[in-house]
Amino acid sequence: MKKSQITVAEIPLLILLISSSIIYFTYEPNINLIQNKDYSVTINSFLNAIYSSDEFRNIIMKENLSSVTITENWTNMSKLLNETFGKYELIISNNTVSKKIFSCNTTYNKFFSEKIISIQNNSDFEFRKIKLGVCY
Repeated sequence: MKKSQITVAEIPLLILLISSSIIYFTYEPNINLIQNKDYSVTINSFLNAIYSSDEFRNIIMKENLSSVTITENWTNMSKLLNETFGKYELIISNNTVSKKIFSCNTTYNKFFSEKIISIQNNSDFEFRKIKLGVCY
């Protein structure tokens, strides 16, 4: 009689174990949504941190957007971006012209953040948009 009681109790446990293992191995949560938020926060905080740097603002504003080649020294910024992100792209633009300083190819996704820098030279304002993209 004890043998039948053990098997009756084991069958529902076995069914529960099999069904929960099937659910566990077939269900994949959407990790990308969680990672996307983290990536965008990292990119925004990086841009916020360097935004007020005089060196960064100077090379952004001095870069000649009409020239095809890079006209300013971007080595310090490149080093900082390499240490922080690894794969990235930086685009500077004004009202009419856009120029890629660095570029990357997407592995999975590319996340962007933008900032606008303006400078006044006597009575003239010049606006530059900085677009930082990070490839993951």
